[in-house]
Amino acid sequence: MSKAIHTLTSSKNDNWCTPYKVLEPLYRLAPIGLDPCADLGSAVEARQKWFYASHGCSLPKPWAPQITAQEQIFVNPPYGRALAAWTDKVAKESASGKTLTLLVPSRTGVRWWATAYNACNALCFWRGRLAFTLGDSTSEPAPFDVTLFYFGQNARLFREIFAEYGIVFGG
Repeated sequence: MSKAIHTLTSSKNDNWCTPYKVLEPLYRLAPIGLDPCADLGSAVEARQKWFYASHGCSLPKPWAPQITAQEQIFVNPPYGRALAAWTDKVAKESASGKTLTLLVPSRTGVRWWATAYNACNALCFWRGRLAFTLGDSTSEPAPFDVTLFYFGQNARLFREIFAEYGIVFGG
């Protein structure tokens, strides 16, 4: 097994830096006003980035007041055991009427995935495996598929943008 694949499948690695391939269409959807899951290797261009080391865990903090009506909150959470808490938080924050986009593994049989599905306005099953950036700046396809969930009032635009990247439901 290659070092990269071992890192990707290891329980020690739960941070998956968002690839540019996902960010480009996200920026067309709306500017990112808040990235509550920022890490040093992140390429996400957000007006505000909350880093765990300097800001602490962003789960207990309110997200919606941090962005304007024209912005979105982009959430690419750690993919470890706390993923259920992150999807619960996204579902709760989506009730504020703000726009959120969530990138997670396509694990359709687990409770947290159903939580996101039941709260979202649209979703995209990304076509093909994404190549996430590893800690050493290399990238390799992840050993899992991903889903991009959209929470907001412009599901039709989400569908128009993301239809070229995967199978979109809603909108």
